[in-house]
Amino acid sequence: MPGTRAVTRAGTRAVTVGACGVTEAGSGVDTSTGGSATLDPAMTRSPRARRPATPVALVWALGLAIAIAPAPAAATPTVTQDPTASATVTTPTASAVPAWPPATTAPTVSSAATGQVDQGADGGPAAGTEEVIGGQRLGLPGIQVDLPPGTPQPPRVAATAWLVADLDNGEVLAANRAHVGLAPASTLKILTAITLVPDLDPDTVYTATDADAAIEGSKVGLVAGSRYTVKDLVHGLMLGSGNDTANALATLGGGLPEATRRMSEKAAHLQAMDTHVVNTSGLDAPGQVSSAYDLAIFGREALAEPTVARLVRTTRYRFPGKGRTLGPTRSRFEIQNHNRLLRNYPGATGVKNGYTVQARGSFVGSATRGGRSYVAVVLRAKGSTWHMARDLLDWAFLAGRSARPVGVLVPPRSEIAPPEVAPPAQALGVAEGGAPTMRAGSPLNSLVGVIRSAGAGRITWAVAGLVACLSVVLLLRRRRPLRRTAHSRT
Repeated sequence: MPGTRAVTRAGTRAVTVGACGVTEAGSGVDTSTGGSATLDPAMTRSPRARRPATPVALVWALGLAIAIAPAPAAATPTVTQDPTASATVTTPTASAVPAWPPATTAPTVSSAATGQVDQGADGGPAAGTEEVIGGQRLGLPGIQVDLPPGTPQPPRVAATAWLVADLDNGEVLAANRAHVGLAPASTLKILTAITLVPDLDPDTVYTATDADAAIEGSKVGLVAGSRYTVKDLVHGLMLGSGNDTANALATLGGGLPEATRRMSEKAAHLQAMDTHVVNTSGLDAPGQVSSAYDLAIFGREALAEPTVARLVRTTRYRFPGKGRTLGPTRSRFEIQNHNRLLRNYPGATGVKNGYTVQARGSFVGSATRGGRSYVAVVLRAKGSTWHMARDLLDWAFLAGRSARPVGVLVPPRSEIAPPEVAPPAQALGVAEGGAPTMRAGSPLNSLVGVIRSAGAGRITWAVAGLVACLSVVLLLRRRRPLRRTAHSRT
């Protein structure tokens, strides 16, 4: 058409086409040429002229909503209150080691049936708020049990701490001060066995030392200069509760510091976090403690390890006397398992007893009957510990199917399934119909999540909202292709 001309300019903001020609809206230099030009309307628009305003408006509206939204309330620690009680019960720190005296009378019992608040006979420590391994109730003082009406209560046990649990599913049926750290005496040898025995060749020969023979406490009778196999030593450890064999096994395990380090690592792997190891024998030592909960975990692990499981249910063994030869001509004497449960309780499967003057009596016992298996632990007990374990096991076989668990023996760390991780996604996707969507894993979604979890204030939310808006606008601009203005010359 006569008089039509094409106008082009780098960076023009708008182009108009009319009967009299094409002119640039805004300042610029006219670079028109005579003649005619064919213009595609879709190719001659300015990016600003054709960009829809709706997505940007929606983004700014979203940002404004985030900015003016009330800040989330700070999380409040959860407490459990019995509806019939006059006090609120919270949980104490599991790692605390209060110096409680041994329980001479049974503490009061708390259960769903009685509706009583858990309080120990001695009052117990002040309640805390930290998460307790195995369940919050296991961190409370007093007997923890949850029984339906008509179910018998657990027996009275003259021990500072005790626990009974199902070995198959780990459910703790009843407990008293399960996480209190107390001197374990020779029940710590269970941890020694599950740590060192699986890595030792039973035929390895060891020559006893003066340090082995001179150790205090119970001994099976190692003689300095005499030779023994690892098989001899581990039977002396778990049947005769020999501190001399415990010392010898520490030497075979790399020396006492290395052996106790490995035992500590094993305890941490099993999530037995109340245990602090100083030696391999369980002899009283400053700072050496374990708990009824941890010893139940050690007992469960011992029964799951085939070599150790055979040891803890063996009732007698012919132990070598003084000498260096290893053949049948060497004199031997019989040692018997100190765990009297094995000879007096049908279905008993292990595991270990202990006693020192400071620690008093301790016991870990297990049994299987009718397809059900339980473990019972008593610590700092006064009286016959195997009878206490027997009574707890009797109650478990009687009421175990009715009792509701008050906690659980947690699995080892390697058996905990890692959390599922969502596959990475684009920060900005396109939903059906072409609308932009913010997907899980996007920077903006992560930003909002972090701010919400931190409980940020209104000012922080306002800043976050503006940053979110700016980020989305920039993403939209980057993803939308800019079309250049086409022109032709004649």
